[in-house]
Amino acid sequence: RWLGLGQKKYFDETEFRRDVLRVILLYRISGYLRVQVDTLVRRSPGAVDITFRITEGPPVRVRLIAITGADGIVSRRELLRDIPIAVGDPFNRIRFGWAADTIQAAVRDRGYPFAQVYRSYDVNEDSLSARIGFDVQPGARARVDTVIVEGTRAIAPADVRRMIAIHRGDWYDHSALYGRQRHRDGLGRLG
Repeated sequence: RWLGLGQKKYFDETEFRRDVLRVILLYRISGYLRVQVDTLVRRSPGAVDITFRITEGPPVRVRLIAITGADGIVSRRELLRDIPIAVGDPFNRIRFGWAADTIQAAVRDRGYPFAQVYRSYDVNEDSLSARIGFDVQPGARARVDTVIVEGTRAIAPADVRRMIAIHRGDWYDHSALYGRQRHRDGLGRLG
């Protein structure tokens, strides 16, 4: 500011109170239900110094993860390995949502394009423990019936088809369909 650049920011009491609430919300979403946020505001001519004193408290810990409906499609061990939340972790609701997305993707990658995953949780605030659940509704299994390549001019449709990771008769694979496979056998045959 001494160069005269930038915009002066003024202390906004309402926004400051919202900041405190946002910090509390962040901690609660992350599993710290007993968080306490205290603030210290020191005012001087032309400046305000703000200190946030956060007492996190103990987190709610995941004590049980139940996964139903995926048996015979993908192993529980594989799902538990891949999801971003585990028994003993703080019950972070964002990671809980990511876990449902991870389970859904795993099921869709095994031929179930309409798979849905329903989440549930039970938090015991006295014991600071959570039981979380994922109910997989896989829907019908599907094979790829047709692969259509349109709009090619410079490259032959057959060459494009060789680059595509999914083929007629394959089980539906969401990851392959959306290009998450990095390399196909026919890559070197172009040109």
